Amino acid sequence: GPECPGMLGSLLSLAVHLSECAGNQIRAISSSGRDLETAHKTAEPTDVVTVADSIAQSVIESGFAGVYGSALKLVGEEDIPAPASPHVTDPSSLLSLPPGAAYDQDDLCVWIDPLDGTWSFVRGVLEEVSVLIGIAARDASGMWAPVAGVIHFPFRPSHPTFWGGAGVGLSSNIVAHAPRTSRTLRVATSTSHHDSRCACALQAVRDQAGLTEGFTEEESWEAVETLRVGGAGNKLAALMANEGDVYLYPREGTSRWDSCAGDAILRAMGGACLTVDGDFVDYAPDCHPKNSRGIIACRTLALARRLAALAAEATGQ
Repeated sequence: GPECPGMLGSLLSLAVHLSECAGNQIRAISSSGRDLETAHKTAEPTDVVTVADSIAQSVIESGFAGVYGSALKLVGEEDIPAPASPHVTDPSSLLSLPPGAAYDQDDLCVWIDPLDGTWSFVRGVLEEVSVLIGIAARDASGMWAPVAGVIHFPFRPSHPTFWGGAGVGLSSNIVAHAPRTSRTLRVATSTSHHDSRCACALQAVRDQAGLTEGFTEEESWEAVETLRVGGAGNKLAALMANEGDVYLYPREGTSRWDSCAGDAILRAMGGACLTVDGDFVDYAPDCHPKNSRGIIACRTLALARRLAALAAEATGQ
């Protein structure tokens, strides 16, 4: 079990377990036929919350509190009261992972999206729904980097979980370090927030097809195929399963809790999430949670850098 508070392997194995506990609750609520109590959070029609979001977050937060107490920083998407009773997890029910790096608890933050793809959930497009738990750690420079993550799909057959972290390994369903064998670049884009910036960036990527001079095989392409997929976690998982090469979203509309888990897993795979400025995302617990500079996520860092530069130029950012 997690004897040392900041062993990354222990923290990740607990996160995997809690994502699955949350998924069980979400499935139970969905199949019960009860009122989802859907409410709109903002004027954006797709920005909704249900009772399942709140219950799932409560399960996750009480599970972390039961092992780590209140010292571990948690940032959840939903505004819920602190769990009344911490939930103590039986350590024997957890994955056995390598210990990984040890961190001071003050240098750790957990970003939680208890139900990513709520808009898909309320419309019954259940395979797009995921539970996201990302773990960030403060490095020597003061930047908070994503170091481990979990993406759990409660409604897909056999309820798959994608997990990974720096120095602790990757789940067996992740296809890591597979070079691009096709000359077609597979681009995942948003179904609910597609706008002119996304369209311009996508067109710029299409316009670069066949321009291979000065670029490696990994950084070039001869055709573009788009995948329109709902849910940020779902798009990021598509990259992990090697069903896509890039998640291109050069605008605001996602938050740190949407990207932290996937960003951490991609980094452990040799990829990354970058902003349109070509920067890594900082997951400081006190930062503004919105990814206002967009998300360009790729299976490799070299490809992410080229696409971020293209998207910035195309959208005038």
